[in-house]
Amino acid sequence: FAAFGSPAFDFPTKNEEKPFEVTPMHNSDFLQGTYMIEKPGTYVLQEDVVFEPVTPGHLPLPNCTKYSKQKGYWLGFFAAIAIAANDVVIDLNGHSIGMSK
Repeated sequence: FAAFGSPAFDFPTKNEEKPFEVTPMHNSDFLQGTYMIEKPGTYVLQEDVVFEPVTPGHLPLPNCTKYSKQKGYWLGFFAAIAIAANDVVIDLNGHSIGMSK
């Protein structure tokens, strides 16, 4: 068994010819709300993330289509990341994701 980030671990790929895309994630990617993952790939934290959307009351704006009530955001932002795809790897890269106080 090898842990993420160890030299013995190979990230999964769709096939041997085309590896998954690697997407860096920064604290700024979480400022408007939940980070939505909608396609396969490896997502790598570049820094510690403190999840505190800069929206009134940590709620989506009323006219927001990305975070609509129909998509379950009527409770506000309670998850930093939402995954809506198969074959996703989240590499914390030695960092953490935490909720603001």
